[in-house]
Amino acid sequence: MKNPSEYVKMRVLAAIDMAEGNTITQRIRQVSTLTFEDEEGQRHRFTFRTIETWRLRYKKHGFTAICPKERSDKGKTRKISPERLLEAIEQAKPFFRDNDFNLAELYRTCIEKGLLRREQIAPNTFRRLVKKLELLKPDKDVTNQRRLCILAGQPGTGKTILRQAFAQSSDHLVTPYITRTMHTYANTLRILCQALGIEHAGSDLKCEDQVIHQMRTLHHKGKAIALTIDDAHLTPPQHLRKLRLLLEESPGNYGILLFAQ
Repeated sequence: MKNPSEYVKMRVLAAIDMAEGNTITQRIRQVSTLTFEDEEGQRHRFTFRTIETWRLRYKKHGFTAICPKERSDKGKTRKISPERLLEAIEQAKPFFRDNDFNLAELYRTCIEKGLLRREQIAPNTFRRLVKKLELLKPDKDVTNQRRLCILAGQPGTGKTILRQAFAQSSDHLVTPYITRTMHTYANTLRILCQALGIEHAGSDLKCEDQVIHQMRTLHHKGKAIALTIDDAHLTPPQHLRKLRLLLEESPGNYGILLFAQ
């Protein structure tokens, strides 16, 4: 059941004054046996503890105390990003023989080996994200390959001309260009920061946060992003996958163009 509205909560609190009983406890217990309809006609019953909590909050802070509040972390980066989660999983896999494990065992290993912390991600959240993002599937079997375009061909087939055409930025399009990746995710990430005009000081996690923040800023300005990666065949697939997961955290329109042999 979704959180009840302030309309329902006020009806419940008003019922306390009309309920039978010589004490407030007796009246609240009486109200806990009643059924209340919300604005959509759905019927609900609430426990003694819930009603008492609402009453104490209303008594201490007034009407605003029972109004629903927006999450304080809404729109902010979560404690664990998809690309960090994928990295932890890849580091935990070698501890299992022939990749024989279930999600509970994988989560426990990530915690025991210090790859993740419980305050970063709960077991249920871990299980949900692994399934949603298909983090245990080989890259070739991942169904979510949207916004990814691969242009492959031998030298001399015209890839450079196409790349130069795609690299033209405009008032509504930003085209970061990445090359000489040195085969590492960290260097690719820092080149992306440079392409977006970001000061890339600190850890990979800080750099990822800066990328997301900058892409959100560009989105608010009405700009789309077309990320071009040259010599993509030299970049390990898991690094490209982490990069795609990073961009999926960002709002707005984006595309990844891979030029490879």
